[in-house]
Amino acid sequence: MTSYSGTLWPALEVARLTLERSPSLAESTSERLMESYVDGEVDAFELLYRRVSPNLMGYLLRLTRNRERAEDLLQITFSKIHRARGSYLRGAPVLPWILAIARRSFLDERRSANVRTEDLSPDGSLPEQQNEERPLPTELSDALEMALDRLPDNYREAIVLTKITGLSVAEAAQVLGATGTSRLQPAAQRARAVLAHAMTTPKHDPLADFPWPKPEVPREEVSAAIHSACTKNLCPVKSMSAATRLTLCLLLSSFVAGVGYWFGIRHHRSELGLRTGVYGALGWAIVQAAVLFIGFSPARGRGTLGSRTLRLVLAVALPVLFLGYLTYSAWSYVPFAEFSHGARADHAWSCGLVALTFGALVSGGVMLAWRGTDPLTPRLSGALAGLVGGVGGALAVGIGCPSHEAWHLWLSHGLIVLALGAMGCVVGRRLLAP
Repeated sequence: MTSYSGTLWPALEVARLTLERSPSLAESTSERLMESYVDGEVDAFELLYRRVSPNLMGYLLRLTRNRERAEDLLQITFSKIHRARGSYLRGAPVLPWILAIARRSFLDERRSANVRTEDLSPDGSLPEQQNEERPLPTELSDALEMALDRLPDNYREAIVLTKITGLSVAEAAQVLGATGTSRLQPAAQRARAVLAHAMTTPKHDPLADFPWPKPEVPREEVSAAIHSACTKNLCPVKSMSAATRLTLCLLLSSFVAGVGYWFGIRHHRSELGLRTGVYGALGWAIVQAAVLFIGFSPARGRGTLGSRTLRLVLAVALPVLFLGYLTYSAWSYVPFAEFSHGARADHAWSCGLVALTFGALVSGGVMLAWRGTDPLTPRLSGALAGLVGGVGGALAVGIGCPSHEAWHLWLSHGLIVLALGAMGCVVGRRLLAP
């Protein structure tokens, strides 16, 4: 990890004094501070770090149960935030976005290193919780540990996000990728049951009244290293709005459709066939715009992506509807044995390659336009990008393709959509996650 320097911390104090002389910046929301940080203001990062780092450190400590690993992940998280600041959707709530990046960093670290969530001490015992500054009474501490340890990992994490980190139920559900409160309500119910049994004095709601640990403050040298890495040679970064990204995606899909139209004219396709292909492309352009808006644009009031369930439904419904459209558009049907030999098979093969190329171009453009914007469900977003690109590529080829045979449409046009959706699911985790 980044080496610490004892000369860096005084720079933070200078920034603090500057902030005290700038009450308008100090009174800004975290979202406004993040926007100012994207615009290259060092003071904005300092104040943003002061606000979010205690909650983030406490969350990572609860995940790792080891302070050194938590501090390493804290630095990794802020380095990712620094690199991905240009992809931040302006106005989106900052803390859930940062916590989602931290959670994915923790899962990646655990997956790659194949380590346990608890590190043993040299004598083989579990380390004690590092919260010496605000110790809890022994009875309450035992009850807390008993309640949390008996919860499954995902339920425990839901309680930490809401009771310790301070997120709302909706924000915690977004960080965890949960549907609504499906994970949070059972977690609270199970924790209440364990606490009610563990405590000698019954309470109406022991979970609500419990004195949860306060956020942890990172060590000064860790904060100094993060401040140096995130503010050295800091310069403004251009960040596009969701509307701009959406417009660029639709323009790219329209360009590919235009190439298909040009190809149809060059090869003297009938006027009826060209008109039918263009009308179909226009209709599906509306569907593509709706999928991009629902799948990638932040929900109003939350700044995070829309319902995960709705986006999953879109990922399933889009290829099914498109295959149904191709079936409806087919003018002729031949047995597969007859289709799979001769000129029909050769035409289907070449047409499929062109559709795959066009679809990959549109899918890649969608992923680049929304690169680094989804720390929560990048695989799902990647699948949606692949499906949108596959539909765009298939429609572009359909404008210039003279064949209306069912097997040709299913295999050369429809199968491309499914293939690019699967490829987008794989590539999305690398391109769409910060």
